[in-house]
Amino acid sequence: MNVADADELRRALLNSSGVESAYCGKTRARLLGGLLKLRSRFSPRNNGIVQGKVTYFSVLMAGVGLSRSPQFLFAKNRAVYLFDCWPEHRESICRYLSEAGVQDVMINSQRFVSEIESMGLNLRAHYVPEAVDTEAYSVLPFERKDIDVIEFGRKHPDYHRKICASLESNDRKHHYEIINSRDAFVEKLARSKVSICFPRTMTTPGLNPEFEFFTMRYLQSIASNCLVVGRAPADLIKLFGYNPVIEADLEYPEEQMEAILDNYDTYRDLIERNRNTLCASHTWQHRAADILAILAENR
Repeated sequence: MNVADADELRRALLNSSGVESAYCGKTRARLLGGLLKLRSRFSPRNNGIVQGKVTYFSVLMAGVGLSRSPQFLFAKNRAVYLFDCWPEHRESICRYLSEAGVQDVMINSQRFVSEIESMGLNLRAHYVPEAVDTEAYSVLPFERKDIDVIEFGRKHPDYHRKICASLESNDRKHHYEIINSRDAFVEKLARSKVSICFPRTMTTPGLNPEFEFFTMRYLQSIASNCLVVGRAPADLIKLFGYNPVIEADLEYPEEQMEAILDNYDTYRDLIERNRNTLCASHTWQHRAADILAILAENR
């Protein structure tokens, strides 16, 4: 999750009743945060939930450092939403949750919820999958989609190499370069027919396949009315109630991709079903409501 993606969640939360921003400026936050971090290493603060108090909520990547919000650090009740929870981050996440005295931790990986629960910490762990603000993405008529295939983020090396040569030889427009601005990203995704999405366990060798979860790439592609081709993690299939992804043929990807593009109209129903499912249940507005419901429990 990058800053622009996190901002979608921030907007959804701040548009919810009873939620206010606790941001107070970087200089003051860093000073107070550094002092508290030093103290908390010698005296972990997880003493359980305090009834009737305001809860401070922070969004973090992998939980590798204390929040810079002093209101969060000095609050009686603290909750965090963690992203990129991989096994290699286990120790830093455990240390962070103990030092910061977090009572509720929300995680975008259902598998890692069990991992957190096995740490023996005095907190509650919740699965809160990623989402998107559908209004932040563009939808073009199918006839105006002039990019055949887009790849952004991590790539499956062998798959990418094979389809590159095939798409070029068939005069297909294939975008896989780095996109430098948010506006350009939204625009190119809207213009794309097919978006390639593989989980990190398939693009990065040596990772534990048990920790396979979907990222916002899938949802951003669906929000832009792209047909998603690749591999659907189990969490995504469970979330949608069906498989929204065309499973990639890793042995003959060139032939499969040409067949998909030659018969693109036959996938319109799936593309539209995916976006309708996303809009109905998996926006940040839905997740904000879930987060606030979790924070309201036992308060």
